[in-house]
This record gives sequence, structure tokens and C-alpha cells, in this order.
Amino acid sequence: MKKIILILLTLIMAFSFAACSALDEETAIALKSDTYSIYEQLKKDLAKAASNEEICDYLSDFAEKHNLTANNQADGTIVLIKQPSEEHIAAKTTTLQCGISPETIKEDAPAMAIALAVLKN
Repeated sequence: MKKIILILLTLIMAFSFAACSALDEETAIALKSDTYSIYEQLKKDLAKAASNEEICDYLSDFAEKHNLTANNQADGTIVLIKQPSEEHIAAKTTTLQCGISPETIKEDAPAMAIALAVLKN
């Protein structure tokens, strides 16, 4: 299941970057670099996370720094929401789902970095 989620997120990222093909090469490189930076920060910051609560706290902080809404759910999950820009107000909602746990942070960090980069950008 994790491999399927990783593949789907990779495809979403590829389509997101492809949709940005009208942007100049410098912007595309910056987006890819941002994904890598988020990945490296995730590995560093969550390396010692001992609970899902610590991961949710990290994601809440990320959301606050990047103008996203974070909704903590009763079941211990967190939902990050990006409000549409004015030019995309009529666009349909896109949902990205990604799982990460203290036991599998190393394996889950790439998919989480992709999802966070897509939300941030």
C-alpha cells in the first residue's frame, strides 16, 4: 500500500511540475529544490519523533509557516488545507493523502516531502 501511495504522490508531483512547464526553467528548478529541502528537513526534524502527536505538531508548525490550515482530527490524523488563490477559486478540490508514523519515518519521508511541497507551492 505504501508503494502505491508513493507512486501516486510521485505522479501527482510530476503532473504538478508538468503543469508548471509554462514557467521558466529557473522556477521549475526552484520547485524541485524546495521538495528536496523539505525532505531533508523532515528527515532531520522527525528522526527522533516518538509519537504521532510529535509528527502532527511538526505538520501543524509547517502549516502555520506556509499559510496552510491544519485540522487535527480526533483519531490522531491531521488534515492540511490550502485555500485556492483568486485565479483558481472555481477549481475542483484536489486531495493528497499520505501516511507517516514514528516507525516508518525514513520510508515515508519522500512521499511526505512531495505532498508538502505540492501543498506549499
